[in-house]
Amino acid sequence: MIYALTYLSRSALAAGTTAYHLNEILEVSRRRNAAAGITGALAAGDGHFVQTLEGEREAVERLFERLRQDPRHLDVQLVAGRLEASRRFGNWSMAYVGDDEDVGATFARHLRDLEPQLLDAGGRNLLPLMESLARAA
Repeated sequence: MIYALTYLSRSALAAGTTAYHLNEILEVSRRRNAAAGITGALAAGDGHFVQTLEGEREAVERLFERLRQDPRHLDVQLVAGRLEASRRFGNWSMAYVGDDEDVGATFARHLRDLEPQLLDAGGRNLLPLMESLARAA
């Protein structure tokens, strides 16, 4: 069994610096996640982040705690933490949804539609969306 944790946060990055910082963050995250056996996906749009982390529970929870303390994230909300039979993002140390303007806009639109339901639904609506957008990116 794999532990999967999904969270939602707002970006504290200034609009003009977001792309630069995201590329830097992704480069470091991919290297560290691979070393820790963590896979996942990060989606960004409309000033929000949604990220799913998958792996050994202790490693995932340790990473989530570091992210909660990261000043680049505001209003960090745990959407779901659960055991899964398999990884959804096993091919990516950190898939990223948002570079492509159309994909980012699609994510942002869906996020606005889903946001009121995210915590109640435990992320069930969000994960399939992230999977499909990660494959399209």
